[in-house]
Amino acid sequence: MTDGKPPPLPPKRPPPLPGRAPSSAVRVPPPAPRVPPPLPRQARPSVPVPAESAERKKLAQAALKLRDEQLKARVVFYNKQSQTNAELDAITEGVIADLRALQLAVDTREEVIDNRAELTRHLRELLEKLLSPRREQLIRLKIQKIQRRIVTLFFESEIYTDIVMESRNVYSHADEALYHVLKKNEHDLLLSLDGLQYEKPEIYEAAVQQLLQFQKRLVNAVLSRSKPELERLLHVYRDVLLVFLMRDFRAEIPAFAHQVIAESNVAAMGGPSYKIRHDAFPAFRAAFETRFLQSLLDGLHEPLTRRLDGSGEETFREETMVFASNPQIYATVCEIVCNTLYEFMHGEGYLDLPVTWQRSLYDG
Repeated sequence: MTDGKPPPLPPKRPPPLPGRAPSSAVRVPPPAPRVPPPLPRQARPSVPVPAESAERKKLAQAALKLRDEQLKARVVFYNKQSQTNAELDAITEGVIADLRALQLAVDTREEVIDNRAELTRHLRELLEKLLSPRREQLIRLKIQKIQRRIVTLFFESEIYTDIVMESRNVYSHADEALYHVLKKNEHDLLLSLDGLQYEKPEIYEAAVQQLLQFQKRLVNAVLSRSKPELERLLHVYRDVLLVFLMRDFRAEIPAFAHQVIAESNVAAMGGPSYKIRHDAFPAFRAAFETRFLQSLLDGLHEPLTRRLDGSGEETFREETMVFASNPQIYATVCEIVCNTLYEFMHGEGYLDLPVTWQRSLYDG
């Protein structure tokens, strides 16, 4: 400015090209890459959860739904008398009802699980208490009752007498041969008697009765020769049953108790957790005896086979071995043992037996 002239203006720069920012302008960072939208709900992989967790998850979702609907309605609850949206009230009441139903389902499920555990524990303890060495004498008395019933089955069994008669080609005793002929022709003999003429009807009835009594005497004579073998068979049953009840079955009691309570579903039938009510007894009995019979058949198969097939000290005839597999024997064992257990559990306050069932137990 020494010569008094203003300083020259800076040269004009050409205008910036379209779409380009001037060099002196602040650079704007490039936009962030767009995040892809989340997958649809149905496309997300589902993770299986336990039933109890699923109930709790539903409960949480319902609670969140209630809160969202309240926030969208923008209702402020400032006292008990405040007025709210009628539509919101209806929605809220419905959601609350759903919440209560879900909570009840969760509480019921947890109660059933707790009851099942308690009923299982009490059943296990009572079975172990009864089948303990302290009560072995009681178990021996019940086995003697089983032996008496087996004797009755032996002498009344049509299966056994038919096997004795039909399986022999050579007969060693006259009564066996005579019984075989009478049994084989019994129907024809009765028809022949019916075709005769009688002065009085009582004569025909007496003739039929004498025929039947004669057959019965022959049967008793045939079976009486098997008495020594029957006594040895009873000793075999006494030994294997005592070992089964006091050792093998006793070892299975924890699993047995769990299976019976779970399969009978008595924990879901209401009532206290320390006992089974009388209206739940049929379901309990069905599961109990089904499991006991399965355990009985599994436990007795090997020792009975070993004692009866001649590999041990005892030797038995084929017809005796077939009689030993008579299902009535196992049904008798199940009846006497299970009734003993029911009576014990009833006396301990665990099992409410129907009155008719109590009467049958004490009468038997």
